Amino acid sequence: MSRRFPLAGLMRLRHLEETQAAGRLQSARQDQQNTNQRLARFVETNTGGENPSSPAALLAIAAARSSSRSMLTELHALAAQAEQQVQDAESAYSQAKRATGVVEKLHQRHLQQQEVEELAREQSVLDEAAQRSHQYTAKGGSR
Repeated sequence: MSRRFPLAGLMRLRHLEETQAAGRLQSARQDQQNTNQRLARFVETNTGGENPSSPAALLAIAAARSSSRSMLTELHALAAQAEQQVQDAESAYSQAKRATGVVEKLHQRHLQQQEVEELAREQSVLDEAAQRSHQYTAKGGSR
C-alpha cells in the first residue's frame, strides 16, 4: 500500500505559481515588444526633413519638434519601464521555478522511499517463505 505524498498540495500550489509567473513574464514581454514597436514607429514618422517656407512655418516646426522631443522622452521612459517589468517577471518566474523544483525533488525522494519500503516488504515475505521452507526440509518433510 503506497502512502500519499504529504506535500502534494504544496506541489500543486508551486506548479500553479510557476504557471502564473510564466504568464506574467509573457505579458511583460508582450508589453515591452509593443512599446518598442511604438517607439520605432514614432522615430520613423518624426525624422522627416521639413523645409520652412515662412517664419510661421519655422515656429510650427519648432513647436512640433519640442512636442516630439517630449513624446520621445516619454516613450523612452515607457520602454525602460517595460524592460524593468520584464526583468522583474523573469526573476519571479525563476524563483517560482526553483520553488517548484525543490518540492519536485522532495516528491522524487518520497517515491524512492516508497520503492525502498516496498522492496523491503517483498524481501521480508521472501525471507519468511525461505525460512519456512528451510524449517520444513530440516524436519525431514518431503516435497
